[in-house]
Amino acid sequence: RGIADKETFSPLDLRLDFPGQWRIVLICPDVVAGNHGADELMAFDRSVRSCAESRRQMVRLLREQVLPGLVAGDYNRFGHAIHEFNLASGRYYESVQGGLFHSRPVAELAAAIRRFGTAAVVQSSWGPTLAAITPDETAALELKQQLERIAPSILPAVEITITTANNHGAVLKCVAHPEEAP
Repeated sequence: RGIADKETFSPLDLRLDFPGQWRIVLICPDVVAGNHGADELMAFDRSVRSCAESRRQMVRLLREQVLPGLVAGDYNRFGHAIHEFNLASGRYYESVQGGLFHSRPVAELAAAIRRFGTAAVVQSSWGPTLAAITPDETAALELKQQLERIAPSILPAVEITITTANNHGAVLKCVAHPEEAP
């Protein structure tokens, strides 16, 4: 029994490690999360049919900028391209969420991060979490301090965390069901 019995996994086309010095600043506003479940599936189905040009742009960005930037460890190339990819992705859901981001305050935080000089800013799925990828720990700490200063004027409660990429890939663990235990 397990997830493999119920679902089919997509094939893995490519897995690349993030450069070890890059840091990810997670900005988690304490607001209602975006679409999920059945609402997400319906919105996704409607949006996918209407955004062929965005899809082509996203594939082009991945092939020509994001992946080569990641392979080369070229933060600027990767950062600007992944931000553009995020905006193209946001266009899929713009009519559902009222903009490219989860909400106006989340869009304001994303714009502030860009003004602070961080190239790579993306939103998690429907948001509201933002991820700002920085070239190193120093840049991540500086960004966190800047955000802690301005975030309360945009959203009353925001959690800001610095982390690294998970470069080892997925790990599946088999856990015995209590009824199967000896």
